[in-house]
Amino acid sequence: MKKKLLYLLIIVALAVALPFVIKGKNGQPLLTVDHFSAPKVALPDLTGLEAKARDTLNEAQTEINTVKDKIIAALPQPESKIYKWKDDKGQWHFSDLPRRDGQSVEVKIDAKVNTLPTMKHKSVPPPAAN
Repeated sequence: MKKKLLYLLIIVALAVALPFVIKGKNGQPLLTVDHFSAPKVALPDLTGLEAKARDTLNEAQTEINTVKDKIIAALPQPESKIYKWKDDKGQWHFSDLPRRDGQSVEVKIDAKVNTLPTMKHKSVPPPAAN
């Protein structure tokens, strides 16, 4: 079994080496190392890519600022007034304008009601291994 493997290995080595030694019709070896060159790869043209990326980022920042301004404008401002009143059916209504008949009541809004202070917590030691 070992001899067959050795013979097979010798045959493969000869099959790989002989084309480098055997001469063709022009007197040159059938195969040379120059035949094994890496393919030439063309890199994409990246000129102007940095400027395009900067423009895209600037456009995105402008859009973000626009959306942010719209959100801030939609939030109730602390100095804005809100009025409430109850109709004949017992349904409460809220508006930024008081009723003409004077039946509405101004609602006081605390601007700090939706803010939460940061919580400090103690680190808990890991449970003891049994």
